[in-house]
Parts: sequence; C-alpha cells; structure tokens
Amino acid sequence: MKGTLLQRQLALAAIAALGVLGVLEHAHLRAATAPPPRRIGAYSALVGAGPTRGAGGCGAPLAPATQGIVEPVLPCGVELYLTYRHRTVLASVVAHGPVASGRAFDLTRPLAARIGLPLHGTVRLGWSYAAAS
Repeated sequence: MKGTLLQRQLALAAIAALGVLGVLEHAHLRAATAPPPRRIGAYSALVGAGPTRGAGGCGAPLAPATQGIVEPVLPCGVELYLTYRHRTVLASVVAHGPVASGRAFDLTRPLAARIGLPLHGTVRLGWSYAAAS
C-alpha cells in the first residue's frame, strides 16, 4: 500500500513539474515572439562614447559593462532606437549628466562598441523613440 501511494505522489509531482515547465516555455515563446516597439520619429544627432562608471542618476551606478544612453533631459528608462552604419539597436537611458560640448547625448562604451561607434570623437547617428508598451 505504501509503495502504491508513493508511486502516485511521484506521478503527480512529475505531472505538476511538466505543467510548470509548459507554462514557463509558453511565456518564453510569447516574450520571444512579441513584436518590437514601433519607432516614433526619425532624427539625427551628434554623439560619442561617454562614461562607463559613476552615479548615473537613474538609481544604479554605471558599471564598466553597462549598455545604455547618457542623456541630460530624457527620463530614465526611455528607449531609443539608434542606427549607425546600417546597424540598429534598441537602448534605454541609463544615466543623466552633462555630455561633451556639441553632443546631444553619449553612449556608454559597451553600447558604442556594440553598435560600431568609435570610442573617441563625435559622430552623427540616426535615432528614434521606441513607442511605450
């Protein structure tokens, strides 16, 4: 009798585990197939690679691996599409602060490297807002 009860409990636990895995997989597939936010506007700006450390002003310090935008005005978390030499990335404002004279905003060095921006100097890139979800 005890062996049969144990087998039933193990079978129920296995079924529950498969159910949880199914729900997690469905959520993952749904997130992976969600369409990207639509673009709003089409602008260009002079930008450069900026800081990789510091307070940031958005609640978390900038770490050397942080990928994001340093912008003096836009709210933290605002997402922008950035396009440079036919490469487009979706990035968010991760810090506030002054940027070099003549620049609209800075990219953290990891984000600049990801999009192919030179790590020194100023370049023009295209950008647009990402619609809020």
